[in-house]
Amino acid sequence: MDEPRQAVSEADAVLAEVVARLPDLVRERRSSASGKADTEALRLTLRECRALTERLLEL
Repeated sequence: MDEPRQAVSEADAVLAEVVARLPDLVRERRSSASGKADTEALRLTLRECRALTERLLEL
């Protein structure tokens, strides 16, 4: 890494962008999952939500 300060600054900017978009991404995911009536699809959606929640809580 040639420019550590610049790399950290860029990483921080990317993280800030992702965090800012997170509510929209969750809302989109929720609306697309709510239309599925298949039990297996709902089960998989629940697993994905749980995994994402656990990852976010690790921060």
